[in-house]
Amino acid sequence: MKSFDENGGEQQLRRRNRKAKLARIMRSVPQTLAVDLLTLTVCCRYAESLLKNPRVKKYLMKHYPEELSDLEMLLAEFHGSEH
Repeated sequence: MKSFDENGGEQQLRRRNRKAKLARIMRSVPQTLAVDLLTLTVCCRYAESLLKNPRVKKYLMKHYPEELSDLEMLLAEFHGSEH
């Protein structure tokens, strides 16, 4: 059986480990968030430029109508989140 001090020490160690892990996560979030947002923006702008091409849009409508619909919905969400 463990004494009160040993058990309390283990709890403090677990708390410190959790706090350290959360601190590491919090430091990495803003960096990856900015890169992810930039990547998403570039991809959405490229997809928009493809859909402005009538031949590309006609091809997608003929061969991939569901995917085209999904892409258009994603782009609408993207434009909604810009403002």
